[in-house]
Amino acid sequence: MDWKTASSYYEARLSDALNVQRHALNLAMLPQAEVPARLKEVLLQEAEPTRRQLERLKKREFRIAVVGLEKAGKSTFINAWLQCDLLPAKGGRCTFTTTQIYSVENESEQRLEVQARTEEEFINLLKELEKVGAKEDLNTIRTNEITLQQVRREGNLTFPFTRLEDIKEPLKKYVADEKYAHAVLEARLYTNKLAQAEGIVFYDVPGLDSGLAKHVDEAQAMLSDCDAVILVQRFTSLREKELEIIKFTELGDKNVTVADKLFVFLSRIDSLGSAEALKTHIEEASQDWLKRAKLPPERIVYGSAGAYLILNGLAEEQTKLEIGDASNIEAQLKRLTGITDEETLNKNGTGIPEIKEKIFNYINTERVSI
Repeated sequence: MDWKTASSYYEARLSDALNVQRHALNLAMLPQAEVPARLKEVLLQEAEPTRRQLERLKKREFRIAVVGLEKAGKSTFINAWLQCDLLPAKGGRCTFTTTQIYSVENESEQRLEVQARTEEEFINLLKELEKVGAKEDLNTIRTNEITLQQVRREGNLTFPFTRLEDIKEPLKKYVADEKYAHAVLEARLYTNKLAQAEGIVFYDVPGLDSGLAKHVDEAQAMLSDCDAVILVQRFTSLREKELEIIKFTELGDKNVTVADKLFVFLSRIDSLGSAEALKTHIEEASQDWLKRAKLPPERIVYGSAGAYLILNGLAEEQTKLEIGDASNIEAQLKRLTGITDEETLNKNGTGIPEIKEKIFNYINTERVSI
């Protein structure tokens, strides 16, 4: 049974289960039933993750949260997946709000939706920035007060497109440009580039270590309510904020373990110095994840999203400046992996086709069982 078939099947099963839960709770509330308060609480708690799952199944959505620390390479990873150097990825914070990417079947359905903050939401953001002492953000807002007011006045916007390249500028403007991005609540991109897995939704979540409570809250909400998590990780040992990913994922549904839905992408391997360093990096990361979350080694993929864009002729100038030119990247990956064939190198050396294959297999086999 594939995921689409399973979605329909389990939608009916969960609907029945929630009906039973509702009747059981009504009976438990009767005074003559004398049901202990603790058991009533259990009946209420058990229903919440079931309702969330049911809503996703009704929408036929398979939600994947792409998370990690700031500058770990989350946006570059998604760009490589989309095969378009689209989402902003440069030095400094370049994703201020969560970008959601939805799969649609038809080219005519493709669009970018930008949801502007209301005045109340903008004021709350200012209060939070002041609370955490985010002076840089506050100075940026003061400097760009006129353009931020303009975004709020314009309200929600929709940009239809045919090619992903056509919406690079508005996406960059509303997600990453400091003149406008602070006035944007969220951006939703609908594209047929994800059509290989109908119903798939990507969440490009801002870095957990940004210092802003809203980003932590967004990450927690996404991790608690998703079907798969891809952690883009640069360093071998887990940082404190990366460990929160384990905690947030566990909070979402205690019946589903972290190992049930987590994938790790060890990024930027082209920055390592030798094949021995790469081997050590993979071994140490695998041991760390096995110890902390019982994550099997086959859930860990190593590679470089930036290298994938470079080697496949998809990289824009900013990516070329950050990653390097194709000949140097190719030579470096050959040294690190021992792969000499160019086609094999693009696949096994960059890791992108491998993790896509693992995710599609997970959607249609493993997740159905879970």
